[in-house]
Amino acid sequence: EGRVWANLANTHNYSGRTAEAEECFQKALVIHREVGNRISEGILLTNLARFLAQTGRPVDALQALQESIRIGHETGDRSRTARGLLTLGVLQRSEGKEHEAEEHYIESLALFRELGMRGDEGICLGNLANLYQQRGELARAREAHLQALRISDETHDLRNFAVCIGNLARLDMECGELVLAEQGLLRSAEMLRGLGVKRSLGLALADWARVYARRKRWHDALSV
Repeated sequence: EGRVWANLANTHNYSGRTAEAEECFQKALVIHREVGNRISEGILLTNLARFLAQTGRPVDALQALQESIRIGHETGDRSRTARGLLTLGVLQRSEGKEHEAEEHYIESLALFRELGMRGDEGICLGNLANLYQQRGELARAREAHLQALRISDETHDLRNFAVCIGNLARLDMECGELVLAEQGLLRSAEMLRGLGVKRSLGLALADWARVYARRKRWHDALSV
């Protein structure tokens, strides 16, 4: 029953229904703790930490994350430790701690590769690429974005594939390649709309409008 609530929480979160997502996360957490399922509790706490960070509660996110990493160490669940480190990096980057974020991204990336966790490896590479892009290291960013795109294609992860296309398009926009950026964001938005991923779709549409504005296509920008 705990897994059902956890899956429902993720579905609500991807669809932008944050209140429903949080309620489901809490119900799942109670059930996992009642039955003593420590590994599932650790998995859920990492997902909850991501959710709390996305909804602007970094202190609560850090608390959930530290508990998840501790459970990973206690149970010998190295995959949980790797995912916890990745989420810690995401949280640190959001707080402007770029050096610490990069260290945790690289540490988690090494674990994902060692454990053969290809999907998580791709997600980690995408986060690392965004960090490089933020610092203006555009060649390193493109290389990491392309690696993430290849992995999402190989693992048939349509959601992350669409996100990766959008990330590459944003890099093209930053490099002044506005036509390529428009094409990439259009493709990404169409895929995300089909998948029902509202949060990422909203970001893609906003950046698509920005591309139109930079190309002085004001009517198109307003109609996105």
